[in-house]
Amino acid sequence: MNPWDGIPAPQNKQDVNSILFSDVEFPDGVSIEWIKLYDSSVGISVFFNEYRGDLITLPSFKVLDVGFRRHARKNKTCVQIVLRDDDMHELFFRLCLDLADSIAGGAQSNVLHRIVDRLEEWKRLLSVAQKKLSKRQQKGLIGELAFLKEILLVEMGPLAAAKIWTGPTGSSRDFTKGLTFFEVKSNRGAQERSVIISSENQLTTSAEEELFLCVIGINEDPMNGLSLDSIVEDVRDAFVQDPQALAYLNNLLTLAGYSDLFDYSDTKWVKESFRYYYVDVGFPKIVPSSIPVEISEVSYRLDLSHLDEYELDEAAIRARIDAKHV
Repeated sequence: MNPWDGIPAPQNKQDVNSILFSDVEFPDGVSIEWIKLYDSSVGISVFFNEYRGDLITLPSFKVLDVGFRRHARKNKTCVQIVLRDDDMHELFFRLCLDLADSIAGGAQSNVLHRIVDRLEEWKRLLSVAQKKLSKRQQKGLIGELAFLKEILLVEMGPLAAAKIWTGPTGSSRDFTKGLTFFEVKSNRGAQERSVIISSENQLTTSAEEELFLCVIGINEDPMNGLSLDSIVEDVRDAFVQDPQALAYLNNLLTLAGYSDLFDYSDTKWVKESFRYYYVDVGFPKIVPSSIPVEISEVSYRLDLSHLDEYELDEAAIRARIDAKHV
């Protein structure tokens, strides 16, 4: 849906053409309009009873113009938000819907504060998630979320499980529990018996550390699969009883590049079974000490069909996860 398609651009620079926001019931005295400017820029205007409170500074954005003014003709206060990046129409539309829902859920007296709160949240999200995750990135995130929800959450509880998901924070390990690490890789399951190791450091451990490799088969399936949005919502539901853990999870999702402001419903995924491997001293891998100092940032394909002696069952992995040691 693009509500701006039916709005012509005005002929004069000072004019704004608009249509009313429909299908949402706002508090008395509040209205929202979809707007189009002279240069065909699109946006929304939020009108509410004249504001006479303390001066409020609206958040600033690189891709949005946000203005606050008194609309003399309507005897209203107006906040106008205009998109300045044509590549972000889909994202901006979702922002507008989110803002409208927030305003609809409150009273007329606090409309401006609700607008500021939501804009601040948008700004935080946009600072991390500037573009939609690629399919490869979606698969990687789905794999980590599956391990988090189906293994760690069950064994450790929500807050402890969320705290050891260290990949989104910039750590070289996906999950860190003391000196025990879990690296999660996604492939096409039975259709693919290999994974890509992205650097010479990824499977490197010291004598005191232990590392486990978890491989999850994930494939596109438009008929039977779930979108990334649905998968994230399912994980959030599993954390909802612990508000602190849910907040921690949501922050990690943002750091991982996921934003509710993007729509991932066009791609559906199905998950196959997990496979686990113990990366001990003899496990085949490339490590920094095995390559010349002039060579770095090495990636390679690891063939899983020759790693039966290192494979573990799920019970062995669960036995290594103990919340009291976190």
